[in-house]
Amino acid sequence: MANPENSKETEAENSKLKARIKELEEKLATKQPVQEKRASNRQEAQDLVIDLPRHAGEELSNLARAWTNVMIEQAQAGIEIWSSIADSILGPMSAEGKAGRSKPHSPKTEGQPPADIARTTADRIAEGVTGAIHGAAVGAHKALEIPRRVSSRFSETYESHTPAKESES
Repeated sequence: MANPENSKETEAENSKLKARIKELEEKLATKQPVQEKRASNRQEAQDLVIDLPRHAGEELSNLARAWTNVMIEQAQAGIEIWSSIADSILGPMSAEGKAGRSKPHSPKTEGQPPADIARTTADRIAEGVTGAIHGAAVGAHKALEIPRRVSSRFSETYESHTPAKESES
């Protein structure tokens, strides 16, 4: 028959082995998530690397589009400035010019003494100078608005072509 002492030793050995198995299973259980996490990170890294050229292309496209619109906005602002200056200078004079002011011997000046003609000419020059000053002031104010207009235009254009970000993990 079996020796009771051997039986106790066998049970003790079995208990030790079961404890060791449990310990190894716990270690294995903690290592699997690490390995799964590494595999997940590896896959995510590959996906990011593969997606990089597309993402860079989109961003460069958005940037180029935004810069183009900025240049257009600056040109528009410059044209508006020169237009306001020209309108201020030529506005009062152009209405009179259309009425025949450009003719040296128009019916308006015929028979007038030279002093009156000189005063009328001086008034026109003064109006032109006043218009030039007004136009320059309006132009300066519009020029000061250019950075704000340009940055707004850049932001609007860039953001309008940037896809909405999905929830980032």
